[in-house]
Amino acid sequence: MTAGGNVGFFSRLRWGPGSVATVVSVAVAAALLIALGVKEGDVVLEFSGGLLAFVDLIVLVAKGLENITPKTLPPREIIGAQGVVVLRVTPSRPGVVSVRGELWSATSNEVIEEGERVIVVARDGIYLRVSRAPKEP
Repeated sequence: MTAGGNVGFFSRLRWGPGSVATVVSVAVAAALLIALGVKEGDVVLEFSGGLLAFVDLIVLVAKGLENITPKTLPPREIIGAQGVVVLRVTPSRPGVVSVRGELWSATSNEVIEEGERVIVVARDGIYLRVSRAPKEP
């Protein structure tokens, strides 16, 4: 993350397989058209390749200027909230819990099975630390 709180250029989640494939295929097409145009002396091929390369450059710059703000961490008020285990939580492997209608990665010092109720006892970065909620009478 940069000092301003924005995600850095190459760590963006929006650079998925489709974006990468589009940029690469347009760059390859541009290079091929330019190479064929130079070999054949065809101005139309050279112009088309240059135009594709220019469009590719615009896409790269536009993607680079996107302002993506990462999701903020849950507030400290989430400590003490109750939730339900969605994916088993063990001391050696984080699981998933639903707290206040949102899914969170969670850790615990005990094994807690799916469907069991938990209480959030702390927040460790992007993880919620949970413990088994007391059984209701």
